[in-house]
Amino acid sequence: PQDSIVIVGFDEDGSREGSTGCRLFEGVYSSEADRVVLGPVETVGLPCDGALRRHERRLLDAFERPILWQRNGSQLRLTDGRGAPLVELASDEHDEPA
Repeated sequence: PQDSIVIVGFDEDGSREGSTGCRLFEGVYSSEADRVVLGPVETVGLPCDGALRRHERRLLDAFERPILWQRNGSQLRLTDGRGAPLVELASDEHDEPA
Protein backbone atom coordinates (compact mmCIF):
# COMPACT_ATOMS: atom_id res chain seq x y z
CA PRO A 1 0.00 0.00 0.00
CA GLN A 2 1.10 3.53 -0.65
CA ASP A 3 0.84 4.66 2.98
CA SER A 4 3.10 1.86 4.22
CA ILE A 5 6.85 1.50 3.69
CA VAL A 6 8.25 -2.04 3.81
CA ILE A 7 11.96 -2.39 4.47
CA VAL A 8 13.86 -5.66 4.05
CA GLY A 9 17.61 -5.92 4.56
CA PHE A 10 19.65 -9.02 3.68
CA ASP A 11 23.00 -8.92 5.50
CA GLU A 12 26.07 -10.87 4.37
CA ASP A 13 26.11 -12.85 7.65
CA GLY A 14 22.79 -14.53 6.74
CA SER A 15 20.56 -12.34 8.87
CA ARG A 16 17.67 -10.29 7.63
CA GLU A 17 15.73 -7.51 9.25
CA GLY A 18 13.26 -4.87 8.37
CA SER A 19 9.85 -3.38 8.86
CA THR A 20 6.43 -4.49 7.63
CA GLY A 21 5.36 -0.85 7.71
CA CYS A 22 3.90 -1.34 11.20
CA ARG A 23 6.29 -3.64 13.06
CA LEU A 24 9.92 -4.59 13.02
CA PHE A 25 11.00 -8.13 12.15
CA GLU A 26 14.16 -10.19 12.05
CA GLY A 27 15.22 -13.63 10.95
CA VAL A 28 17.80 -15.54 8.96
CA TYR A 29 18.19 -16.55 5.31
CA SER A 30 20.42 -18.52 3.01
CA SER A 31 20.72 -18.12 -0.74
CA GLU A 32 21.87 -20.00 -3.80
CA ALA A 33 21.60 -18.47 -7.30
CA ASP A 34 18.08 -17.01 -7.46
CA ARG A 35 16.63 -19.05 -4.57
CA VAL A 36 16.37 -17.63 -1.07
CA VAL A 37 15.41 -19.83 1.86
CA LEU A 38 14.10 -17.78 4.76
CA GLY A 39 14.06 -18.94 8.35
CA PRO A 40 11.30 -18.10 10.83
CA VAL A 41 10.45 -14.44 11.32
CA GLU A 42 10.17 -12.80 14.73
CA THR A 43 8.17 -9.58 14.92
CA VAL A 44 8.15 -6.82 17.52
CA GLY A 45 5.18 -4.53 18.13
CA LEU A 46 1.50 -4.48 17.30
CA PRO A 47 0.18 -5.72 13.93
CA CYS A 48 -1.05 -3.27 11.33
CA ASP A 49 -4.72 -2.22 11.29
CA GLY A 50 -7.32 -2.51 8.53
CA ALA A 51 -6.16 -3.02 4.95
CA LEU A 52 -2.51 -2.75 5.98
CA ARG A 53 -2.96 -5.83 8.16
CA ARG A 54 -3.72 -7.98 5.08
CA HIS A 55 -0.60 -6.70 3.35
CA GLU A 56 1.52 -7.28 6.43
CA ARG A 57 0.17 -10.85 6.78
CA ARG A 58 0.92 -11.55 3.10
CA LEU A 59 4.48 -10.32 3.52
CA LEU A 60 5.06 -12.33 6.69
CA ASP A 61 3.50 -15.42 5.08
CA ALA A 62 5.90 -15.04 2.14
CA PHE A 63 8.78 -15.02 4.60
CA GLU A 64 7.73 -18.42 5.97
CA ARG A 65 8.67 -20.45 2.87
CA PRO A 66 11.38 -20.86 0.25
CA ILE A 67 11.12 -18.14 -2.35
CA LEU A 68 12.74 -17.08 -5.57
CA TRP A 69 13.87 -13.53 -6.12
CA GLN A 70 14.24 -11.59 -9.33
CA ARG A 71 15.71 -8.14 -9.70
CA ASN A 72 14.51 -5.76 -12.39
CA GLY A 73 16.23 -2.42 -11.95
CA SER A 74 15.17 -1.11 -8.56
CA GLN A 75 12.39 -3.69 -8.15
CA LEU A 76 12.86 -6.89 -6.17
CA ARG A 77 10.18 -9.47 -6.91
CA LEU A 78 9.67 -12.39 -4.55
CA THR A 79 7.88 -15.42 -6.01
CA ASP A 80 6.96 -18.86 -4.75
CA GLY A 81 8.60 -22.02 -6.13
CA ARG A 82 6.19 -22.07 -9.10
CA GLY A 83 6.88 -18.44 -9.99
CA ALA A 84 3.61 -17.00 -8.62
CA PRO A 85 4.28 -13.47 -7.33
CA LEU A 86 4.26 -13.00 -3.56
CA VAL A 87 5.44 -9.42 -3.17
CA GLU A 88 7.36 -6.71 -5.05
CA LEU A 89 9.69 -4.34 -3.27
CA ALA A 90 11.79 -1.40 -4.35
CA SER A 91 15.35 -2.58 -3.81
CA ASP A 92 18.62 -1.02 -2.86
CA GLU A 93 21.68 -2.44 -4.68
CA HIS A 94 23.44 -3.07 -1.39
CA ASP A 95 20.68 -5.33 0.00
CA GLU A 96 20.86 -8.05 -2.68
CA PRO A 97 21.19 -11.61 -1.31
CA ALA A 98 24.66 -13.01 -2.03
